[in-house]
Amino acid sequence: MERIKAFIEEKGDLVYSAEKRCIYHLDKNENLFIPREIVREIMVNAASRIDPRTYPGEEEEELIGEIAKAFSLDHESIVITNGGDEAIDLILSLAGSLGKIPRIAILKPSFPMYSLRSLLRGYIVEYIELSENGFSIDMDRAVEIASRSDLVFLCSPNNPTGNLLPRDVVRSVAETSKGIVVLDQAYREFAEDPQDELLKSYENLVAIRTFSKSYGLAGLRLGYIVASRDIAKALKILRLPFQMNKFTLAAGVEALRMRDRLLRYVDDVKRARKILISRLRNIGYLEVYDTQTNFVLTKIHIDPEKVVKALEDRGICVKLYRSLFRKGDSYLRITVPESHILDLLVGVLENVE
Repeated sequence: MERIKAFIEEKGDLVYSAEKRCIYHLDKNENLFIPREIVREIMVNAASRIDPRTYPGEEEEELIGEIAKAFSLDHESIVITNGGDEAIDLILSLAGSLGKIPRIAILKPSFPMYSLRSLLRGYIVEYIELSENGFSIDMDRAVEIASRSDLVFLCSPNNPTGNLLPRDVVRSVAETSKGIVVLDQAYREFAEDPQDELLKSYENLVAIRTFSKSYGLAGLRLGYIVASRDIAKALKILRLPFQMNKFTLAAGVEALRMRDRLLRYVDDVKRARKILISRLRNIGYLEVYDTQTNFVLTKIHIDPEKVVKALEDRGICVKLYRSLFRKGDSYLRITVPESHILDLLVGVLENVE
């Protein structure tokens, strides 16, 4: 028990904070633009054709087939996962199964799960830092770190900065690294250029994708990995048996068959994103950045606690980052909301003194 207590004391600050009570969750990057009746249609169709008395099997192959057809991919290159988080864990497990303690390179700042799951495993972590001004990367430094890394995580568009990594950065890292380079494309549909063609150019380049964002199925926890045949085969060896439930797999199939219909709402998100950025830029204490995602990052130049409290008093939760680039700085990450929530959000922010 003493060892468990020591573990909690050492690693406890790595886990996500407890759930807040909010009416409007603008801290999770969920996509609520897709009407519930469309999601209900997906779920009813999925439930009507599965038999939960039997283990999953053909449902996964059917989903892989739909993904391959939608994105012109090789069936053998696709690994279905329990959300993007399991994809990250599987890739980290593979890196740790190759005979030594791996060196992991991670953008900073970026999605915290990369470092959290790496540090909990006792891996060596090194950071490729984004500049505070423009979120640019020192190419020479990135190549140097990638050259000695066994695994590199590149989130593009990046969370929380919202920027799409330049092609030459991805190419240079993939060409330099002797290990696996992960391109996390969770927000690819919200970007003007998803850069999918890069995957076909480098055997060590692996993509993580999810149904949580553009497809509006965050609660079903469905993702997938696109990799070379050898990497995909190794990842399948590491997976737990029957990790994905039949209902989620069937819902993924239904969502892909309705893909064109669902992706129309991505355009709605982009339009709302443009409006949100424009209105936030009229608030003097905020510094707002362009984004290729369904969220907006803004720097706060007044007391952040006052801003967050004002929002929470109206039932709005946003993600607060402290010391994101340097000690003492404060940023808010705000999920792009529907128009009536957007009006409420901006109204609260405008009246913070």
